[in-house]
Amino acid sequence: MRIRPTLGLLTVLLLLVGGTGIYLVDRHQKNEAVERAEAEAARLNGALDSFQIELTERLSTVDLQAEPHHGIELAEDLRAGLPAAQDVPEYGSDRSVDFRDALQRRAALQERLDVAADVVEEWAVGAPFVAAAQEALDADLPQRVVGGPVASGAPVRDELIPLMNQTRADFDAVEVPPGQEELAAGVDAALQHVIDEATAAATELDAGGSASFTYGTQYRDALQPIIEYEASLRQRIESALAALALPSAEQGDAAPEQVPVEPA
Repeated sequence: MRIRPTLGLLTVLLLLVGGTGIYLVDRHQKNEAVERAEAEAARLNGALDSFQIELTERLSTVDLQAEPHHGIELAEDLRAGLPAAQDVPEYGSDRSVDFRDALQRRAALQERLDVAADVVEEWAVGAPFVAAAQEALDADLPQRVVGGPVASGAPVRDELIPLMNQTRADFDAVEVPPGQEELAAGVDAALQHVIDEATAAATELDAGGSASFTYGTQYRDALQPIIEYEASLRQRIESALAALALPSAEQGDAAPEQVPVEPA
């Protein structure tokens, strides 16, 4: 007995075949989307590896101790050039673990770069500030000008006070790191103490009396926070730059700790 296909049966068969075709195309597209995301993850990870290796080599050539002003240029380099992910289909990006991991790695590296750039910029200002404070608070400076008995207030008034005023002016001309205004004020206060005491001593000597003054406590109180700030800044910059390196197994022995920021 032969069964002749009816229009209804043909329609059902066509729908089944068509549905299967649509399913296969959709599945292929989804698989392709995931494969594209996986490939992009591999490309991005490779680009990030290369970026970190090149950055480590760049850091190894920088001497921030001798030339702290190079920190500005280095900060700009740190903020630029981080490889970005290319667009992939949403289906693939949502389902590729490798792609999500690569994006997370890039985001974490970007955060570390931002931290390093900030602290390197601070070093470019902070290192000259610390050096200027240490020079201004040289305890031997007043002694070199008036280091012994004097017959009148002239040497104090004509030599020591102008020198201390110039020392203070030179220090005040140096840029203060953001948030360190209190440290600068402490140095200013210590220098002003010498100026005030020297002025009073000159007046007393001119009147025929004897005079002396001390400033060691004021200098120590102003200098200690400067020393602590410098030590903290060194530690932060070394940690920030070290955090930019690839694990040693991936890049060998090179590491950004080679950036010289050791105490002078």
